[in-house]
Amino acid sequence: GVDGSKYLSQSIKNLTHLTTFDVSNNSIGVEGSKYLSEGLETLDSLTSLNIAGNDTGPEGARYLTEVIKYLNSLKILDVAGNNLGSEGAKYWSECINHLNSLLSLDLANNNFDVDGA
Repeated sequence: GVDGSKYLSQSIKNLTHLTTFDVSNNSIGVEGSKYLSEGLETLDSLTSLNIAGNDTGPEGARYLTEVIKYLNSLKILDVAGNNLGSEGAKYWSECINHLNSLLSLDLANNNFDVDGA
């Protein structure tokens, strides 16, 4: 949840050589996304990130994508099941344009409509 994201965010800042981070299905929501994005800023070595099933919504996507777009080593990204909608799809599409190393992307189950697809 949100509290866990807050504590985790502080801890992961020091793990600058971390390559895989899975925080899926933890119900972090929008506020937790904000905390998590603060922790992700220093993880330049990250190659795999799974934040699926956290109900980040479009606002949480905005926080996360502002940081994730600078993770140049990222090869695998899973953001499935986050209730992004069209607005969240817009944030993620802008983000993935910066991720030149990305090989695998999962955006399933995010309630995109025609505008977001």
